Amino acid sequence: MAYDKETVTLDGEDIEIKKGGLRRSLQAPKDYKFKRGELLKLQKIPIGEDFEFLGKKMKMTQLRKDRITLGANLMKRTKK
Repeated sequence: MAYDKETVTLDGEDIEIKKGGLRRSLQAPKDYKFKRGELLKLQKIPIGEDFEFLGKKMKMTQLRKDRITLGANLMKRTKK
């Protein structure tokens, strides 16, 4: 299955990301709107630790943490 990709600029550098990667990783519904505060809370969870998001239990992985960090940074960038 091929995923749609999107190019975004972060700190003057173009980055190609998969659309919906964070949403799929956290098993959120398509119409769910992430808040920066909840992403920052998720960022603090150590890798390998179990956590619950929207009633679903999952484990924090490096890929999930990277996607959460990117999402939080992109949200900060758009709120200027």
